[in-house]
Amino acid sequence: MIVSLTDRTGKSLEQWSAVVGKSGKAKHGEIVAWLRAALRPIYDALMTKILAFGTDIEQAPKKGYMSLRRQTQFATLHPSTKTRFDLGLKLKGIEPTARLEKAGSWNAMVSHRVRLESVKGVNEEVIRWLRAAYDAAE
Repeated sequence: MIVSLTDRTGKSLEQWSAVVGKSGKAKHGEIVAWLRAALRPIYDALMTKILAFGTDIEQAPKKGYMSLRRQTQFATLHPSTKTRFDLGLKLKGIEPTARLEKAGSWNAMVSHRVRLESVKGVNEEVIRWLRAAYDAAE
C-alpha cells in the first residue's frame, strides 16, 4: 500500500503525514473522517439518486467502501483519495468510454469505474450507468 500510495493519491506517505500533522487530529477515526469529509457531498448525491431506484437496495459497508446490492452487487462507492471518489459499476457487455473506464485490476468485483471529483460529476450520464447496473442486478 505504501509503495502505491504516491501513484494512487499523488502524495507520498511522508507528505500525507505532514498534511495530517497540520490538521490537529490525533485519533485514527478523527483523521479518517477529516480526510474524507470533502467527499461526503459526492457520496450523498450518489446515494440520493441510487435509493430512488427502489426499496430493495442492500447497503453493505466494507472496510474501505460501500457495496450496493439487489440480488447481486451492482455498485461500489469508494472514497479513494482526499479529492477523488470512485464509483464501481457492474455493467457487463458495456464498452468503456473516456469517462466510464474499464475497472481492470482496480476492483475485480465490478467491471467499470467512474472517477468523481465533485458533485457536478454526478450527472445524468452517471445516473444512467447506475440505473443500468441496478436493473441488471435483479
